[in-house]
Amino acid sequence: IIIYGIIRHYMASHQLLNSHSFSVDVKKLGAIKTIAKKIAKSCRGGEVIYLTGDLGAGKTTFVQYLARALGVRPVVNSPTFLVMKEYQSKNLTLIHADCYRIQTLDDVASTGLLDNIGMTNMICAIEWPEKVAELENYPHLHLKIVFGDKSRTLLIERHGDDAVYKRWWKGIVS
Repeated sequence: IIIYGIIRHYMASHQLLNSHSFSVDVKKLGAIKTIAKKIAKSCRGGEVIYLTGDLGAGKTTFVQYLARALGVRPVVNSPTFLVMKEYQSKNLTLIHADCYRIQTLDDVASTGLLDNIGMTNMICAIEWPEKVAELENYPHLHLKIVFGDKSRTLLIERHGDDAVYKRWWKGIVS
């Protein structure tokens, strides 16, 4: 099954795991950029992306590529100490959040992030969402980045069956 015909030359392998997830083995960083472009192209607003992986796995790099593909012009950098940064593209607002230093849903709420999740004019990219277990209850696309010896594996899962996520998923895997 070819999931990303456009980027298959970057990949060692890719595998559709089920109707809600697939994995991609990435040999070059350029493949992450291409995946970010594919995801951005399918964004209409209201989407939420959770990014997990070890320190240095490429979470912020993915968000930088996503932002550029959305038309964001300022340089995107890690919001670790600010928790949340907002970037404007032509039509959408990208919220980039980092929950590494967050421990509770109340902490997340105090940043204003919960007010932005699912808003129709926004896309939220959240690093370290696993630090706050309650975030799992929100519909999202989960992008897990795993280091290998000479490559990275991206596991992409859809968590949400509403119309926004079904449409988005269809655009990503087509």
